[in-house]
Amino acid sequence: MLGIMALTVSSCTNEFEYEPASATEQGGNAYMTADNTSYTFVPGEEQSITVTIHRIDATKAESIKLSCDNELFTVPASVDFSAGEKDKDVIVVGNVPTGGSATATISLENAFLYASSPAVSVSVNVYRMFSGTIAQMTLYGGQWDCNIYELAYGEYMIPDAFADGYDYKFKIDFETNKVTAADQFVDFYNANYGRIALVPQSATYDPENRMVSITAKFTLPDVGAGFTGVHPVYIIFGEDPKE
Repeated sequence: MLGIMALTVSSCTNEFEYEPASATEQGGNAYMTADNTSYTFVPGEEQSITVTIHRIDATKAESIKLSCDNELFTVPASVDFSAGEKDKDVIVVGNVPTGGSATATISLENAFLYASSPAVSVSVNVYRMFSGTIAQMTLYGGQWDCNIYELAYGEYMIPDAFADGYDYKFKIDFETNKVTAADQFVDFYNANYGRIALVPQSATYDPENRMVSITAKFTLPDVGAGFTGVHPVYIIFGEDPKE
């Protein structure tokens, strides 16, 4: 029995012979990775995308060529490496129009054959933007222009709505014209009282006038206080958000 088993094992071992890959058939000397492949930008923001090129052998200086399959993205024609330089970040710049989205594949001209990522595909979305006006007379005493970003259909954000650094978000159900918004900090009152929060009591959308009407309380949650009474807030779209 031992003799038979030994013969069997020997026979199996001889059937599999590993042939190493030829050094001349491994393609180029580099591959590419990206920490982030999905980007969202606000209108006017630089659409900067970062990819990283890695070299297998970094002993010599080398120039590595890149390409892209979408003309909305600007990619360097080549990236230069110094001797000893193994990795390098590369900036790709998108030019996707406001309200649009696009995908692109960034490739190395001659990538390392056995790399898991010889190319990187990225997607870019740019929020749609509306001009707008905010009116709040009782506490803020006036009205002012704003930009309204469409995060998704029926979902909106006003950057720096009442004060710098405080964005305001809300949703519109165009079937019922109901508006929903969470309690949100919108301003800083002072060092003694802290931040101001807008707490909606009710809110509706008037499609004829493209206007959101919010009946709200303004509170000072940092000190457990608030302003007396309820206060109307109006947000008017410059363009029809349904179109």
